[in-house]
Amino acid sequence: MTEVAEPLSGQMSEAVVKAMLPKVPFVARGLRLDWAAKRGLDIGVAATALFLLLPLMLLIAVLVWAGDRKAPIFR
Repeated sequence: MTEVAEPLSGQMSEAVVKAMLPKVPFVARGLRLDWAAKRGLDIGVAATALFLLLPLMLLIAVLVWAGDRKAPIFR
């Protein structure tokens, strides 16, 4: 019994610690570049979509204004 209890007195055994900790994949520094590229692509696509849909949104705003003579953007 002392053979088992001795390594555990004061600290956990390495096997117990390994069993308790989740398996974490190695994260390389290159993932920062991947994240920045994805972020740039997301912003670029959103800006392009907003630019292309702007005439449609303006048309809808004019139609709302013409329909009830109230501001299409509520205050």
